[in-house]
Parts: sequence; structure tokens; C-alpha cells
Amino acid sequence: MSDHRLLREAGFVVKVRPSNPSVRDRIASVNNAFLRERVKINSSLVPFGTECLEQQAYNKSGDPDKTTGLDHFNDAVGYLIHWHFAIQKPQVSLRNVRTI
Repeated sequence: MSDHRLLREAGFVVKVRPSNPSVRDRIASVNNAFLRERVKINSSLVPFGTECLEQQAYNKSGDPDKTTGLDHFNDAVGYLIHWHFAIQKPQVSLRNVRTI
């Protein structure tokens, strides 16, 4: 039995997308939400979360460093922020384009 089914049967509303966003899209959404002040962190109430966000390191390939133990909060808050404040990628349609 899946986690989603267990949660639904317990009365929770489960909202999921068919796939997770890419790490880069999630990070971009988080940075954009903070930059535009759509999200703020109360450092007094969430000191560990503040520490995680301030000290997130990246490995040589540019991905978040998973060895420090500071990535779990960032992953969780990243999924939440991406759900509510995802950066919309421009959609290009060639349907009505005429060639010359």
C-alpha cells in the first residue's frame, strides 16, 4: 500500500504532481521566492532551518552537498515553495508560425 493511499485513507488530502521538479528548478523557485519576499523565515522560531538555508553548500558538479546533514530542510521547503511559487517557463508554440 502506498504512502499516498495510507494518507488518503486516514482522511488527508494528498496533492502531488506526476513528477518532482528538477533540483535546479526547485532551487530557482526558492531563491526567487526569497528575492521577491514571497517567503520569509523567522530565524527565532526556525533556527535550524535558517542555519540550513544559510549554510547550504554545493559539490563540484553544482548539486547541493548531501554530506553535511543540512540539506533535508532545504529539500522539504524547496518542494513546498516550488508547489506554490514555481517559476513558469515560457511556452513556445510553433503551431501558427508561417514560413517565408
